[in-house]
Amino acid sequence: MSNNPSRKAIGGDSRVLSCRLSREFINELNTISERYKLPKSQILKHALSTYLEIVKNIGGILNPNFKISPSSLSLSRRGNCTFIRFPNSMVLTLTCISSGSVGPKPMDEIKVDGFTLGKLIARAALMEILSTGSWPIHVSASLCIEMNPFGIEIVKGIKSEMVKIYLDPLILSVDTEENFHTVQTGLGVNVVGFSYERNLRIGKAQVGDIIVMLGKPCLGYEVVKADLNSEILSLKELLKLLELPFIHEAIPVDSDGALSKAYILAKSIGRNINIYNVKLNLQEPAGPATSIIAAIDRHKLNEIQKHIDKPYLAIGEIT
Repeated sequence: MSNNPSRKAIGGDSRVLSCRLSREFINELNTISERYKLPKSQILKHALSTYLEIVKNIGGILNPNFKISPSSLSLSRRGNCTFIRFPNSMVLTLTCISSGSVGPKPMDEIKVDGFTLGKLIARAALMEILSTGSWPIHVSASLCIEMNPFGIEIVKGIKSEMVKIYLDPLILSVDTEENFHTVQTGLGVNVVGFSYERNLRIGKAQVGDIIVMLGKPCLGYEVVKADLNSEILSLKELLKLLELPFIHEAIPVDSDGALSKAYILAKSIGRNINIYNVKLNLQEPAGPATSIIAAIDRHKLNEIQKHIDKPYLAIGEIT
């Protein structure tokens, strides 16, 4: 199989490679391509890249003398994410998102069905990991309520977000409260991501970048309404944005507000921000990642709408 030799791969010129594939392999490739609307060349490229990374590092992992001491690990943070760096350039990224008094229980302040709650909180946690350039390898959900009947719906909502980016539901671990009667909903979702140092998308913002807020920041009942109206970014849309070369870095907005996240992008490269005069309170919470902050090439600002149909607002620039 081959691709168009005139196309260039990211990071260098592409080369055409020929190989023989079994009929079963091709049938499975066609099935995946049709199911997820992905080009077969893209599936093969990512599969081969993943395999090569495994082969390059598997020796060090399987070597009986391979040891990791606490002193050989380095830790850093960006917003809600913690990065654990290993000596072989592997990086684990960890994040956690919580929700309280939101759900279907009698004493919940915000009444939301379990499926919607699970979907939105899982989406926020997965966005945190994806925005760093890491890929989720484990998801855990701590439900402070019983599994049946409400917990079941929350788990369904979590899985519904996972499969949107083709995560196997088997990587989800769930724990519930079965010993005591509960009258309020509590939920925590933790995600572990994996990457290599060179693939991380942190500290990539540049001087002169325009800081843009994408999606509609909202809280409480507004989140559900905005979700129904497709006004908040989906996981697929985030991944699409991250593939655009003129979007240098992105970070989800949460309870800290847009301004806080904008400064995180600037401070990560030792710079400041000139904040524009906008008709929006940039310190207001944005619920479970209902919008993101992105550092964008100032000359490409008008191209955003070519790639994504979501409201956006330029709020400043890195100086």
